[in-house]
This record gives sequence, structure tokens and C-alpha cells, in this order.
Amino acid sequence: MLQKIFKKFGYISNAELNKVVQSLRNENEYLKKENFSLKTENTSFRAAEKKTLEVVDFTLGDPIPQDSEARKAYVARVAAFYSEVFDPKLKFMLSHVHVMFEEENNSRDLDLILKGVTYAFRELMKWGKVMINEQVANQNTDVPESDVEKLKEQLNK
Repeated sequence: MLQKIFKKFGYISNAELNKVVQSLRNENEYLKKENFSLKTENTSFRAAEKKTLEVVDFTLGDPIPQDSEARKAYVARVAAFYSEVFDPKLKFMLSHVHVMFEEENNSRDLDLILKGVTYAFRELMKWGKVMINEQVANQNTDVPESDVEKLKEQLNK
């Protein structure tokens, strides 16, 4: 009768306690073995991942042809497209980005993105102007020698 009262309050006998302890020890050993096997599987998966990694290079070369005649034709196409279509569109997009800069609730990240976009647009504009200047230079092949000497003097100052 005393054992029934103790069981109501959660007390157990030594024999029952030993059974519970042994069960917990067995479960602990099983979990240790399972943990070890999972760690070895994890390291083997990582080793397999490291072996199968392949590096792909996305670096693209400059599309401007190196042959002089092909380059002149390319520069002529780019200069015409830039001056007639691309420059006005870039200026419009750049002005739109500047309007976005003026908004009060911009986050720092958005401002950094807009700065990057502005830089990219300006680089495209510089590239277009270089192509136009090269096209003009390609058309003016009969420059007098005196003008060439004057330009050399100005550049050497």
C-alpha cells in the first residue's frame, strides 16, 4: 500500500530506477553511434562536393574587331547608333535616376544601387563618345602636316 502512495507522488523503486537508467544509457550509446555515422556521412558528402566543383569563366572578350577595316565598319555602326538612338536614351534614363536620387525615403542600399547605375550609364556615354571620335578620325585622313605638328606641340606641353 505504501508503494501505491509513493507511485502517486512519482517515486519509483530502485529496480525500476535501474531499468530507466539502463534504458537511457542504451539510448545514449545509440545516439552517439548515430551522430558519429552522420558526421562521417557529412564529411564524405563535403569531400564529394569539393571534388565535383567546376569553375566556369564568364569573362568575355572585347567584341571590337582587331582588323583595321572590320574595326572601321564596327566603329561606324556604333557611332551612328550611339548618336542617333543610344545617347538620347541614356540621357533620359540618367535624368530618371537623378529624380530617384532626390526622393527622401531612399535607403542607403538603394542610393548605392543608383550610384552604380549612374556610373554604368556614364561609362556607356564615354564609350559612345570614344566611338564617335574614332569615326571622325577615320573620316579625316587628309589632315595637313602643319596641323599635326601643332597638335603634337599642344599635347607635349
